[in-house]
Amino acid sequence: MQSNTKSTRKAPIDQNLTKKNKKDQINMAAGGRSSTFASKKRMIHQRERIAWYVLRGELLDNGDLHRVFRSLGGNTNLRGRAARTEWLIRHVTPQELEQHFCLEHVRVCSHCGHPMCWGYCVDGGSEHYCSEECLRQHYSEEELRQLYADGCGDTYYTSWID
Repeated sequence: MQSNTKSTRKAPIDQNLTKKNKKDQINMAAGGRSSTFASKKRMIHQRERIAWYVLRGELLDNGDLHRVFRSLGGNTNLRGRAARTEWLIRHVTPQELEQHFCLEHVRVCSHCGHPMCWGYCVDGGSEHYCSEECLRQHYSEEELRQLYADGCGDTYYTSWID
């Protein structure tokens, strides 16, 4: 009599690994991703949430909020700076906000369009990238080396918040 259960063969796990590395090896053997990848994704999402928070604060403090709100077709029934700021964030892209407001602490990624408070400043600010993945979509290793020019160039990683 044959058994209907299928035997699944699992990859061997090295017993000399740390707890985190064991978890990564188990995840990779199961076809998943390492926890390093997951923590990197969490960090990127956390930085993006912070950038949206800072952007919201800059819009609230901006003296041109009412004028820009009306010029972008904002609902005139909305009263208060907070309501208008929320409308702008929901209905206007970060690129448009960057064009209409002089943002001090927020930049917009030239590749994915997400707001950012940390990132790569390329060629003295002509382009900004939120992550190395976005930067690599536009520049090869050799091009980056030329732009960086051993620290003498205008390409660097920075933070725009204090």
